[in-house]
Amino acid sequence: MATKKKPLFSTAPKGGNSLAPWLGVAFIVVLFDQLSKIVVDKLFVFGESRPITSFFNLVLGL
Repeated sequence: MATKKKPLFSTAPKGGNSLAPWLGVAFIVVLFDQLSKIVVDKLFVFGESRPITSFFNLVLGL
């Protein structure tokens, strides 16, 4: 009699609320994104550039 192989990764969620932590992470990322846009909008003048590193600058544009 052959034994049935178990899959390495199960596609079925183990808990009923497995989506909730990811929705929380997504909410925090969106919140941080919107807050950072507001801060840059308030602190920068149109066309102003601020170097962050040698290869990355923040510039307020359209």
